[in-house]
Formats: sequence, C-alpha cells, structure tokens
Amino acid sequence: MAENKYYQVKNISTNFVKKRSDMSIKLAKQKGLSVAIAVVDWSGNLVSFIRMDNASIVSIEVASQKARSAAYLKEPSKVFEDFVNAVGVRDSSGE
Repeated sequence: MAENKYYQVKNISTNFVKKRSDMSIKLAKQKGLSVAIAVVDWSGNLVSFIRMDNASIVSIEVASQKARSAAYLKEPSKVFEDFVNAVGVRDSSGE
C-alpha cells in the first residue's frame, strides 16, 4: 500500500493545489474510488475542493473537516484518528 503523504506549507499556491489534487484523483481512480478532496491553508481556510463523480454526498463534509482538523492540529488527521481509537470516545456521562 502506498504511503499517505501529508504536506504542510504556509503559503499554498494554486499550482501546488492543482498538482496534488490531480495526483489524488489519479490515485483514487487507480483504486476504483470516488472521493472528495478538500485543500485548506495553514489556518484551515478552504483553498480548493473537488468531489469526483459518484462520490458520496457525505464525503463533502468529511473531506472538509479532515482537512481542517489536520491544519488545526498541524498533523495528518490519521494521528487524531489513531488517538481516538487508542483511548476510546466517551459521551458526556463518562461512558
């Protein structure tokens, strides 16, 4: 399985976004997936968004929130996912 790449840059150019988005679409097609791709700047503001044909409607919000989470945490969203899976999630009652 290919290693996931995480890019963190302070000033993101249109050219950079286009190249990375094109690479992501190509990889998704190779895997037979239809995905949504959200790109945010270092502060979590949306820079670019692409939803491939047949991608789920829910993928719009998921992609956007994952991108923002990565920007806010300054880490790939996978780091947060691994943390949640390791410690579990409790509701407000502590359960």
